[in-house]
Amino acid sequence: MKVLKWKKTAPPNFDRIPEKAGIYILSTSQKENYEYEVKYVGQASDLKARINEHFSRNEKNKELKAHIDEQYIMKVNYSEVDSQSDREGMELYMYNLYEPPYNHKVPPGQVVVKCTLPAALKKRS
Repeated sequence: MKVLKWKKTAPPNFDRIPEKAGIYILSTSQKENYEYEVKYVGQASDLKARINEHFSRNEKNKELKAHIDEQYIMKVNYSEVDSQSDREGMELYMYNLYEPPYNHKVPPGQVVVKCTLPAALKKRS
C-alpha cells in the first residue's frame, strides 16, 4: 500500500508546488471559525499547472471560482503520485470520502461503497 506524503500550501504560495503528477484537495474556511471544509478533489499530471488553473480567471467551475473570488480562506493539500491508475483510484476514494460539493462529475473508476466494520472485526485495544 502506498503511503501518501501530504504537503499543504495556500494562495498565492504556489511556487513551492512541484510540476509533478499527483492528487490534491481544495478546502475553504470562513474567517470566523477556521474550520476547513473540502470543496474539491482532483488529480493531475502537473500539480502546479492544474492548481494554478483553478485560481486563474479561466476557472470554469463557477461554484469554486465564486468561493475563491469571495475571499474565503483557502488551503491546498497535495501529494505526489506517479501512477495514473493510482491517481485515479485515490481521487475516487477521496471523492467518496469527502463528497466535495464542487466536483461536477464522479471521477472515473468503480464506485466505492461506504460501510462500517462490525464491532467484532474492529481492532481490539
